[in-house]
Amino acid sequence: MLQFITGMSGTGKSARIGEEMRRLRQAGKTVYYLVPEQYSFEMERRYYADDILVYSMERLADAIFRRCGGLAGAYASDTVQLMLMRETLRDVGNGLSLLQKSAGKPGFAAGMLSLRAELMRAGVDAGALEEAARSLRPAAGEGDALPLKLRDLALIFEGYGAALSRSFLDPSARLARAVEKAADAAKEKAEEAVDEAVDRAREKREERREEQEKAKEAEQKAREDSRVCEKCGRKAAPTEKFCPDCGGKIVERRRVCAKCGHAAKEGEKFCSECGGEIVEKITE
Repeated sequence: MLQFITGMSGTGKSARIGEEMRRLRQAGKTVYYLVPEQYSFEMERRYYADDILVYSMERLADAIFRRCGGLAGAYASDTVQLMLMRETLRDVGNGLSLLQKSAGKPGFAAGMLSLRAELMRAGVDAGALEEAARSLRPAAGEGDALPLKLRDLALIFEGYGAALSRSFLDPSARLARAVEKAADAAKEKAEEAVDEAVDRAREKREERREEQEKAKEAEQKAREDSRVCEKCGRKAAPTEKFCPDCGGKIVERRRVCAKCGHAAKEGEKFCSECGGEIVEKITE
């Protein structure tokens, strides 16, 4: 459930959030508190005694990587990112439409890095910018400035991403990578659960089959044991139709319930299924 708590500064929003988190912890729930990076240390001190897990987005991504893997590789420092962006602008400069003149200005590379990081946090990459540029239909009199600018940005960001990926992990994609890792881990766990359920179902089917076979074997043995001579009572072999001792006919004497016909076990006087009296049934 998503809930918004709104209000002006000083109206008690943070206190209300703190009360709600403590209530959830007292109920045995695990509580994650997402805050901006600059407030993470302060919030950790405030809620440490309450065992509330405080994360910034960067810390949350690191926690996911530690649990699900994905920490291998070096992230580009701010200086490296700036150098790579400047190189990218030089490489793609002649292919830009509206941003060609701005590409060489001081501070433009830093601005592109900041814009790219913001777009990446929103899930917008070079491919999305290119698709948006193709789908735009400017109104009459507006010209093609916006589609051209989007294509320029897509070209810059695609070139920068390619240059960065040759040697480094992308810091702006940490959260996206963390989400992907968490999704992969959840998918793997779900697949394992499905496999376990299938295995359990297979084991149960096998157990039922074995029980049925044992029941059939027991029934067959009971039938064989119940074949006797009606005259002398001698136990007959499975293939005998008449008694070799007295010539009497071979019959089956079985103890069954007089009500429901359920086969009775040795020593039972009343039916375990319906409580009826156990009688001896003779069949040829």
